[in-house]
Amino acid sequence: MTLLLAEVETAQMTGQWIGSVLGILLLSAGLIKCLTLLRRPATSKTCVSALALALAGWLGALLFQSIAFLVPEALAVVYVIGGLGMAGLMLAAIVTGITGLALYDSKVHTQGRAQAVWSLVIAVLMLTVAVTGLVLQMRLESAANKLASLSGKGAEIRSAEFNCSLEIPPRWLETKPALINKLACIAARRAAPEAYVMVLGEHIDGEMDLEALLDAVKANMAATSKSVTGETEESLTVDGVPFMRRACLVENDAAKGIKLYFEQWVSTLPGYAWQLHMWGPVAGRADLEPQFKRIGESFRVLDKQRVVPASAALDNVSRPQWGYRTEFNAGDWKKWGVEGHEQTLADFAALRPLEAFIVLPVNLGPEPPPLEAAASGLLDRFGIPFPSDDWPARKWPNAWGEGIEITGVRSLEDGDYSYRMRVAARGPVALLIAGWHAVKNGDPEMVRKAVDGVVLLPGEPGEIPGLEESQRGQYGLVCNDIGIWHHQRQQTGKAAEWFWRGFQQTQKDPTILGNALDAWQQTGRAAEALEKAGEHIKKFPAHVNTQLSHARLLCDLGRDDEAADAFAAALKAGVKDPDAVLRWLQYLNGAEKYALAEKTAAAWMEQSGNLDSRRWHAQTVASNGGKARAIQLFEKMVEEHPEDRRLLYELAETRNDAAEYLQAAELAQGILKDTPDSARAWMILGWSQMGRKWYREAKKSFEEALEKQPDSEEIQQALRRASAMLGQGSNSDIKTPIEPVALPEELRELLEKNPPAAGHAAGQPVAWLLSATGYHFEKDKPLRTTWHVRVKLRDSEGVSRFSSVEHNFDPLGSRVFINSVEVRDEEGRVVASAAGDAYVMDVDNGMGTHDKKLHFQIPGLRPGCVVEYVISKESRYKAETFEFNRHLFSDSAADIVFVTGDVDGVAFAGNAALADLKHLRQDRLLAWTGLHLPQSTREPFPVLMEERVPCLALGGHEGSWAEVGDKLLDKELAGRLEPEAEVTALAQRLIQGVGSEGEKIAALARHVQQAISYTAIEFGTRARRPNPAAQTLGQKYGDCKDQALLLHQLLTAAGIGSHLALVSNNWRTRVELPSVDQFNHMVVHVPALGPGFLIDTTDKNLALVSLHADNLWHSHALVLERGKSRLIEPAQPAPGSARILSERKVRPSGDGWEVNESLVIHGYYAAWMRGAFTGKDAQRQLQNVQNILAAHAPALRVHEFTFHHLEDTGLPARLEIAYEVPGRLQDEGALRRGALPALWEQEYLGTTFVKNRASAFRFIYPLQFESDLRVEGAGGIPEDALKALNVSREGRFASWKMEAAAQGGGLLKLRFRFSTQPGTYDAADYPDWHEQWNSAVSQWQRPFSWKP
Repeated sequence: MTLLLAEVETAQMTGQWIGSVLGILLLSAGLIKCLTLLRRPATSKTCVSALALALAGWLGALLFQSIAFLVPEALAVVYVIGGLGMAGLMLAAIVTGITGLALYDSKVHTQGRAQAVWSLVIAVLMLTVAVTGLVLQMRLESAANKLASLSGKGAEIRSAEFNCSLEIPPRWLETKPALINKLACIAARRAAPEAYVMVLGEHIDGEMDLEALLDAVKANMAATSKSVTGETEESLTVDGVPFMRRACLVENDAAKGIKLYFEQWVSTLPGYAWQLHMWGPVAGRADLEPQFKRIGESFRVLDKQRVVPASAALDNVSRPQWGYRTEFNAGDWKKWGVEGHEQTLADFAALRPLEAFIVLPVNLGPEPPPLEAAASGLLDRFGIPFPSDDWPARKWPNAWGEGIEITGVRSLEDGDYSYRMRVAARGPVALLIAGWHAVKNGDPEMVRKAVDGVVLLPGEPGEIPGLEESQRGQYGLVCNDIGIWHHQRQQTGKAAEWFWRGFQQTQKDPTILGNALDAWQQTGRAAEALEKAGEHIKKFPAHVNTQLSHARLLCDLGRDDEAADAFAAALKAGVKDPDAVLRWLQYLNGAEKYALAEKTAAAWMEQSGNLDSRRWHAQTVASNGGKARAIQLFEKMVEEHPEDRRLLYELAETRNDAAEYLQAAELAQGILKDTPDSARAWMILGWSQMGRKWYREAKKSFEEALEKQPDSEEIQQALRRASAMLGQGSNSDIKTPIEPVALPEELRELLEKNPPAAGHAAGQPVAWLLSATGYHFEKDKPLRTTWHVRVKLRDSEGVSRFSSVEHNFDPLGSRVFINSVEVRDEEGRVVASAAGDAYVMDVDNGMGTHDKKLHFQIPGLRPGCVVEYVISKESRYKAETFEFNRHLFSDSAADIVFVTGDVDGVAFAGNAALADLKHLRQDRLLAWTGLHLPQSTREPFPVLMEERVPCLALGGHEGSWAEVGDKLLDKELAGRLEPEAEVTALAQRLIQGVGSEGEKIAALARHVQQAISYTAIEFGTRARRPNPAAQTLGQKYGDCKDQALLLHQLLTAAGIGSHLALVSNNWRTRVELPSVDQFNHMVVHVPALGPGFLIDTTDKNLALVSLHADNLWHSHALVLERGKSRLIEPAQPAPGSARILSERKVRPSGDGWEVNESLVIHGYYAAWMRGAFTGKDAQRQLQNVQNILAAHAPALRVHEFTFHHLEDTGLPARLEIAYEVPGRLQDEGALRRGALPALWEQEYLGTTFVKNRASAFRFIYPLQFESDLRVEGAGGIPEDALKALNVSREGRFASWKMEAAAQGGGLLKLRFRFSTQPGTYDAADYPDWHEQWNSAVSQWQRPFSWKP
């Protein structure tokens, strides 16, 4: 039996401690304040010293009281010293205070009079209270002593269960036994000195040896004590009952270092054993020893003829109804009643002095949870978390299958205990076997034998007994834990069921009810939740989480006014937790219920009387994307409360988040004028500078902030980011002047005759007035390029965009120079005529590149300004031919490209729209000018930008495509194409045992795709030479060139013909201008798979052999083959390369649908889907599919998700999803009505309406979408409703067909087939194209009716 001998702190002592600590802190603060005042020259030091003396006296009294708590044996001495000291200080305070008031001179002193008055008040009150308390204590003690002397007999305490009684002397008080020890049956205590007495009773079989009982008690004390000394033992008889008495001195942790005097009296009669424990401080031993003797001698056996109840005998048991029996030495154990272990669900429990053992079975119903969930619920009854790193789990094979065994150590108030726990489950029954022993002196072997002695019976269990009323509370907690287990795994629907089952057991636990409500809300089952739990919610008006859950459910149903009332009612009932209000506001803003959020904030404001709710509201609005609205809210609060500096900070930070960097900077600078040491203001200023790309200034601001808060990781991270943005470039690349390519006079005259229209780019932050790019080309001289830019900044966003300018260049091949910068205000006055800080930075574009960027700031900007700047670049090399370039003309009042110098060496080509521009050709000038060009718009399914606006390509005369290709082979690829030894050996291993040529290609390509990581390296004039293939193999990464060369060598080594090929993933190929500069990507041409078949191993999600490389449908490919280099035409996706199959089982549930869906995706769509899920763990994958589907059904909840064949690109992608779509069904009399869930159809077939489309559009892939549905519980469909589900449509752009048939038994089968015609179409065709696609989606959205 476990014996707890620790002193238990009472509520009174706890309160005294808390009061003392708070008093000491407050009085210490007062003394510090007095010392501060004494340093001021205008303070009356005598007056303030009086208050300091009074406070010191009070503080001393509290400190001496605390010492008395810690050292009760010195109580009398401490009280005498403390009392005299306090009295002396108080008298000194009175004298000093009176003196200070008498000497106070208001002409000299400005402070001190009030302090002197307070010193007199405190001193007089303290002395009055002390004297009064002393007199009362003396009289009360006198009365108590007289009463004790008159009463020769104390109070009797009885325990009928353990057949005993005890008489306690006067001044002892009976205490609830469980407060002293959970196994005690009688308990009492006294004060001054504080002492305790308790009786532990035990039912036993027959008789127990008295010395053995005392030995067990001694062992127990030794296990829980630091030291036991001064032991004495004697035998005696009390009222005819034999006793053994032991006295000793004990030290243990619970007594906080105080040595205790203990007496232990033990006795036994047939059927019973008793332990009488009495203890108190050693300092009070002289007073306690006679009282302990009197108490011990008062012990009485109520009925010496009684025998132990039959229930206390312990035998092995057989429980076929629960599926187990016990086979261990039961005689070594005693039966343990529920009043001792408090596990009401326990079916079997046994106890020894230092060991315990329980079998706890539960009936979890016909649809039990997984074993791990059941284990979580059962183990939590013992406070053991599962799963947990502190409690390692292992498999436990048993007759029921595979169970779980965990072991570990728990620290309880009376010592450490080692546990061995097993959980098994079969059918509805889950069973916990738990054994544990005291780590110190306990018997682990005894526990092991008991646990091993529980034998699980094969076969089905018998008739399982029902729950008793006393068991329902703990059964509800088991269900709640199982619900939490499901909820943690996003199985919210199952969690809701278990939470609700748990609550129904007693219907008294609001926490479990709140869990059920939250789970229902998260699965979109708000209506069901309120129907089931509405009446129960009313029972808990003051339970915060329950009321908040109620409000959220009402909110989900669109009953916003009721939701506001529910939250207001919770406030009135006493909800005072600001965090609860904050969570509610966050929920409302997340649901875009801004009006209700404001109403909630107003209600909280009315009750709390502070600004926090409004601040939180504004913050959550901003975090949910409502930056402009949040700024308005903060501005209003600043206007109402200009003294509240927090509001200025939050307004400035919100402006930064909204990219209003200039306004944020002004706010920060205003704060810094008053508080220059504000790290937060320096951070705001720094981020406003980062937003404007003023990285050098931002770095200085962050350094200022770090000086104020040197330990802030946030500031250090900001400083690192600013430093990184500054880069490592050499500023010498931008210091040497470059002669600009001046705008020719002919073009200047053209611009003067065609000024920008007054409303050009109206409504845009920036109006582009001029964008001119000029080249000066002379053969065998460096090529010069100049950019002339003129813009008008219409608003603050435009100012932010141009507060700094960046321009990329390659320092290995060129240098740049800022020729001029000029800023004019709206009146045309020059306000700045030079660039601000300029420097070179690294380019961070996710690719390995030599490029840097010129960064310079433009000062003096305000809305309405016109900015003009000129930048020039000069090549470091002599030009043999003109460098290939492209230019798109759009968005500018004047967009110009011109070439001066040797223009005969310049070749050009363009699209049809280029003919609409003004073209000028002279002996030394070529120019193209676009005037008043419209703003380009982004429309769905666009063609390439170069097909929507005028596009010019410039180049030199580099020869034919064959010559260009052979030149690249000679210059960059010489010696690299033949297989290296390592590559040849690898190829032979990979194709060993592989049959056809296609299978060999697949094996080799798949190896490169999976084994070599892709690292982007810029493809350009200095980045065309791949690394050796063996090097790529060794380092296991490479860019497109490295991977293409490796695959080419592998194929060559396998005897399969292939060629490297160049393509562009951005632009169409200008076949009139042969140049490798048109391309930015390298792939492999494999004729064996088709005349123009290309493999791109950098696409890690595509089936490489069955599908042509993706995203290259616009580009020719330059196949590199010595003497036969050539362009091949762009490919198009093959039929069947874009196919989606959906199989769904659907059934009504509440006001929505439950869906189990299998989505099989083939071809390019499978690769894209893999790309969206690759690299994500199971939780992030589930959230990802939740986000995709919730775009078409916001209340949807995904419960389970599995992505099959995620990494096997050779197989179709298959998604298995279980989800609910609430809010889709309505009852109409005897019928139900609703539209079938078709979320993937909406995802893939839904199109966007565009009014007055401006540009052509293109759909590339031959999409086929097929759906097969089984709708359960939808019998009784009227004929007209069934007919409406049988519809087809044939069109120029898309064709689809839906067929539905009732199968009987409430089953409806539906078949849907959709296919499209890929191609490029005129803008005028878009309305018909959209209508034909959208008609398929509309058919799915059409509701139908049936009789349930």
